[in-house]
Formats: sequence, C-alpha cells, structure tokens
Amino acid sequence: MLRGVDFCYALGVGEGQSTPFSARERGPGVRVISEREAIAAVPPQGFLRQYVRYAGTETDAPLSYHVAVGLAIMAASAPPDLMIRLGGSVYGTYWSLVVGESGDSHKTTAIKIGDEILAEALPARLGATPRSAEGLVADLCERPVQLLRYPEFGDFLAATGNKNAHIAALREKLTSLYDCGPILDRLSGREVECPAPRLSAVAGTTPEFLEEHTTRTDWMGGFMSRWATFAAPRERLFHVPPGTNRFLRAHLVTHLQRLSSRPAGMCMGLDSEATALWEAWREDLLGTRYRDGASRWARGAIHRAGPVALKTALLFGLDYGPGGDDQPWSIPASCLRPAIAVAELHVKSVVWVVGSLCGSKYARDRRVVLDAMGEGARPLGGIMQRCAPRMSKRDVVQVLDGLTEEGEVRLISINGAGTLYASAASAVAVEAL
Repeated sequence: MLRGVDFCYALGVGEGQSTPFSARERGPGVRVISEREAIAAVPPQGFLRQYVRYAGTETDAPLSYHVAVGLAIMAASAPPDLMIRLGGSVYGTYWSLVVGESGDSHKTTAIKIGDEILAEALPARLGATPRSAEGLVADLCERPVQLLRYPEFGDFLAATGNKNAHIAALREKLTSLYDCGPILDRLSGREVECPAPRLSAVAGTTPEFLEEHTTRTDWMGGFMSRWATFAAPRERLFHVPPGTNRFLRAHLVTHLQRLSSRPAGMCMGLDSEATALWEAWREDLLGTRYRDGASRWARGAIHRAGPVALKTALLFGLDYGPGGDDQPWSIPASCLRPAIAVAELHVKSVVWVVGSLCGSKYARDRRVVLDAMGEGARPLGGIMQRCAPRMSKRDVVQVLDGLTEEGEVRLISINGAGTLYASAASAVAVEAL
C-alpha cells in the first residue's frame, strides 16, 4: 500500500507538503492498476507529471484516472497536425476510459478536474455532449478539435446499444471518427465537410455497465477496442481534502495554452534507440505474452496498445520532447519509454475487464442459448424466441457464432426445414435420422 509521504516524494512534492491521506485495505472489486504502477508510468517531466500531482491532491480517486484524464486534455489541446505515419497515420487524439466501482472510485470527480482545467485554458475545445450522429457532425464542422466527456458512460452505452434506436448511429459515427478521417456528409439537405476532425474523449463507467451493454464484437475490433482503458481500485482515503494548489492549477492552465499554440513539426518516425525499444516491446507483447490471445474478446484492444503508445509518445514529444519546434523530428526513447508504460496499463486493464466479461456475461448468455436449444435442432427464430426477453437478437447471434467456432454447436440442413442449429451431440443424432 502507498503511504502519503511515498506518494508525495514520487511526484516531486516536499515532505512538508505531504497530502493527508492513508492507505487502506480493499475488499472484493476492481483490483487492476495499483498507485505505484500509475506513478511509474508518469514521465519524470512535463505536463502529465504536474497534472497527476495536482489532481492527486484534489481527490483520492485512483492516480491512473488522472493519467487517463491528463492525456485526454493534452490531446484536446494539441495542434491538429500532430501525427506519425507508422503502419498508417496515427494522430495525437486520445480516447480514455476509466473503470471502477460505482460511488467509491470517484470517476466523475477525476473527469471533472480535467474538465475545469481545460475549460479555463481552452474553453472552445470542450465539446457539447451530442444527442445524435448528425449533431456530432454539425458540431465538429464548427469546432474540429474538441473533447467529449461521458462521466456516466453506461447511460451512453445503454442508449446506443439498441440498434433500432435513432441514437445508435452515434456509436457508429464515433467509431468511424477514431482514425480522424475527413467527414463529408449531408445535414438538412445540404453537404457539410470537416476535412480534419480531431476528436478526443474521456469516459467513466463500471464493470457492471460494461457487462450489460457491450458485446464481444465491441471488444474484438469494434467500438470498445478503441478506448485506452484504465481500471483501478481506490487505494487512498482523504479524511480532509487538502485544498486546491492554485499556483499549480494556474501553471497547468498556462501549460495547455502553450501546447495548443506550439507548431507541431513533421514527425518522421522513431529514432534508432526508440525503434529498438518499440520492436522489442511489440515482439514481447504480441509474439510472446499474447501470441495465442489472453482472450479472443481482448485481441482488438491488445493490438491497439501500439496506437495507444504512439499517441502517448506524440503528446510527450510535443510537450517536453523535440516535437514543438516546427522542425522535422523523430520520437526519442525518452518519450516512447513512458508511453509504453502507459500502454501497458491499458493492456493490463483491458485483459482484466474482458476476462471479467467473459466470465460473467458471455458465460451467462452461453447457458441461456444452450438451454434454449435443448435437444434436437432448432431454427434461429425459435432460439431467439426462447431467449427473449433476457437476450437481444444480436447477442443470441453472437453467442451462436461463438459456440459454432468452439465446435459446441453445428449448423445442419434438413430438407423442408432449412438451416438449423443443434448441439454437437444432437447434430449427430439428427443427421443419422
């Protein structure tokens, strides 16, 4: 457990200014990124270190939340031409998702701290919460660089999870905007264009909402795989909040303003030391640790650890590296190394989150579908009818696809009955008739 003085020294605060909190033992719940791991991922200089230092004395929320929020507001402040071409174009935008227990982890408080700093520094970069895909497009055409905030992300997931609802198109539009491609659309009968949308986002939710409102497809390569995920328990407890450090707050505001006005030079890639570091990390991550996949659900998010690291390194390069001098530059190891540490927090979190989902929602849905199938063979419509209302049609199809891949279920054709689903044992019996 992390004591107050340890925390203060780790972030460069003197002992006499130590924050009045104590560590405490935690019960069951989210136990992923520790405070020490979060501190170890923060660079020894630059905006993020000062931001985590400031926010960490404003609330006893997990420090990894401040890493997530700090990176999101840095991205919203960065110039729109901050990018690197490495296996495709990667821009300096950031989508941060903080995951923790409801009420206890203070996700909303952590997001609000970043809101207030960005609102004071660059109020035009704070986006309004869109109610539709059309509203999002219209706002981006007016303000191409902005930050969306979803402190109660579960509400968004629930609303957009119904494919028949008008708002469902918003999730699809957000997914398409992750790669920062140009928008050419029609609104109210007229063509609108946004050649360079740069959308960042920060959101907070609980494991329960993720279990209820996300699917295997979302995590394997869809919407959820695009978020840099930070899951953590609250280890610290403030008995009396120490109060706002107004000097440090003013410094952070000025720092973001400077970031927004810096001319981002063309990033030419990684320097030689960073290239060796990158290759070794990718080989370890994808060639050794997750060669066979921690979970099929997590593959998309694990593979996107690379873009998470590159986006983070771009922001560090702009902040304290050579990226803000309007000259061609390469990402040095001093920026990539902490960026990889941040990406590792994401990998650890997403493996835990997806493993939790696999062990709960998918297992539960799997049992429901197998019970609905029973013995013999049934058409898709019959299985869906027996699974309703506990499962949506989409979830039934996804579970059946998974069971088919696993060999638990087979598709069989019977004259006059069309294509039917049957368990492997039932399929043998049915085909023998």
